[in-house]
Amino acid sequence: MNAMFLAALVDTIVAPVHNEIYVHEWGVMSYRAGVAEAAGVPDDSSFYDQSDDCAEAPVIHIWGPEFDGTLTVRSPGRIVSAWPEPDEQFDLDAGIAGGGSAVRWSGFDTICPYSIEEIPWSPASSIPGFGWAVYLWRMPDCLVIRRWSDRFYDKFFYYEVEFPGRTSPLPLETGSGTAPEDSWNGDVLVFTRDDRGGVSLEILTSTDLERPREESLPSGRLFSREAVLDKLEEWAGSLLKPVEIEEMWSTWEPYVTGGDWEGPRLVLFPLPSTCVERISTLELTDAEGRPVYYNRFFLGMTEI
Repeated sequence: MNAMFLAALVDTIVAPVHNEIYVHEWGVMSYRAGVAEAAGVPDDSSFYDQSDDCAEAPVIHIWGPEFDGTLTVRSPGRIVSAWPEPDEQFDLDAGIAGGGSAVRWSGFDTICPYSIEEIPWSPASSIPGFGWAVYLWRMPDCLVIRRWSDRFYDKFFYYEVEFPGRTSPLPLETGSGTAPEDSWNGDVLVFTRDDRGGVSLEILTSTDLERPREESLPSGRLFSREAVLDKLEEWAGSLLKPVEIEEMWSTWEPYVTGGDWEGPRLVLFPLPSTCVERISTLELTDAEGRPVYYNRFFLGMTEI
């Protein structure tokens, strides 16, 4: 048995006896727009107009003992999709929180997955662009979420955020200009599409991205699923369980390896925690006041 999945099996068996609640979230922040031209923004390729940027498919799993709770997601952007249907969806006061939006799910409880012989899954085909991936998001043996008001049953919460009309530095240090202090400077996954539509992978450092391609790419590093999973596990560390890393990559693998992106290269890198907090914040409250811990891991994705 694969060592990574053996560890995941053992971990999930013991997790329900803990008294602490753990919220695990993963997602992808897409930086897809061109160079910003807004007044006051430096003429530098590391600055992007966020009008098309989006936090795509943040998926939230909950681990720990059974409990009754409420989950609120707040974002400085515009939450354009959420599943299941939130009990509340509202704008944030610009004078207090800088503007933005929020969704809240309330009146739910959680169930240990081992105590349900057959889970009556709620239909999730309405999730924009990701309805097909729902079976992946049900892989982990995390708590089952149940909401009595509409007989909702599933293992995850989902939302999506857009950031219209804002500018922000790309949090990736490529060697030109002054990089933000919270930018990533380390290994990146670089996917290159050839003339026949095939996709290869190189693992580079972020500063290699500015060098001519023939000078920067090491030889012998072609695409392999194992190489990607190893790098994601290295980046995520203890934030996610191995099975969550597996579902994350399985969700995005068809897009990345299918070459359905513009530009010559697609780059994936881990977002620093400060950048993740600027995407959204999570607040889970438990009726019994148990401690709640948040493990959040996002990838940055951009075309260079």
